[in-house]
Amino acid sequence: MIRSYASTPMEIRDDPTMAGIRPRNENGKLRQKRGDTHLGTLEDKYGEISDRRSDCHLDTIREATGQSLHKLVHGDPEVTHKPGLNDRQRNQDGTLRKKRGDTHLGTLEKQYGELSPRRSDAHLDTILKDYGVDSLSAMLKERAKGNAPVNLMME
Repeated sequence: MIRSYASTPMEIRDDPTMAGIRPRNENGKLRQKRGDTHLGTLEDKYGEISDRRSDCHLDTIREATGQSLHKLVHGDPEVTHKPGLNDRQRNQDGTLRKKRGDTHLGTLEKQYGELSPRRSDAHLDTILKDYGVDSLSAMLKERAKGNAPVNLMME
């Protein structure tokens, strides 16, 4: 540490190799990063830290890992869960995020092939009712088994 020639002895300048003057507490120790700082803000500055959502708070990550920001930045990135089905996003608890019910059939058929004889502007919720299931993954499993939609009424 290099002390500056300031009017108060508590004002301490960082080593010249460090960029700028880092904030310090009254006792001269480096100030800890605020816990409500979003992960996205930290990753913009330091690179990948965790695969959690970017609006996750630093305190949440500190509690989960028991590590300081310094250890998170300079250690291996935290991997909280494996990548999702077809790179789908995950919820904060690690479960796959459900596909929205108002997703059009045409959008899904671009990725999964033909799913139903309905029009391409039909919603996913309608198609799920046709198959008698409550999720896209369950519907895809039914289709893989060769089961056709139960309700084939055309609108």
